[in-house]
Amino acid sequence: MVFAGSDPEFQECLAKATEDRGADGVLLTAGNPALVATALTWLREGGTCTIFASLHPDSHVRLDWNDLYYRELNIVSSYSASPADLLEALELLGNGAVRVADLTRHTFPLEQFSDALAAIESHTILKAIMTPNG
Repeated sequence: MVFAGSDPEFQECLAKATEDRGADGVLLTAGNPALVATALTWLREGGTCTIFASLHPDSHVRLDWNDLYYRELNIVSSYSASPADLLEALELLGNGAVRVADLTRHTFPLEQFSDALAAIESHTILKAIMTPNG
């Protein structure tokens, strides 16, 4: 399985953006076991991977323990936001401090799922919202 993060172009962009150090943090929101180990390669020494996704109960994640130890990587999991976090997020959205219009402007009717997927895979858009009734 190939992830966008294993793409040479992605690796080059990450290296350039971080001056070859790696990312300070990675937010992993896809529940794919192989992606966990891949995401850790994107981190700088001492970086943090926050996992906000569950895996199938029979899934196993293979990690190089020495890589975690010697690179001092942090793995943090988060199941859900607290009520206080949700209130703060809603206030930030409500007062315009955080704008999500660029993330939510691409809406497709469900019957155009393949078009939405193609747009995501081609990196034309970041996220697609599917509507059940056009």
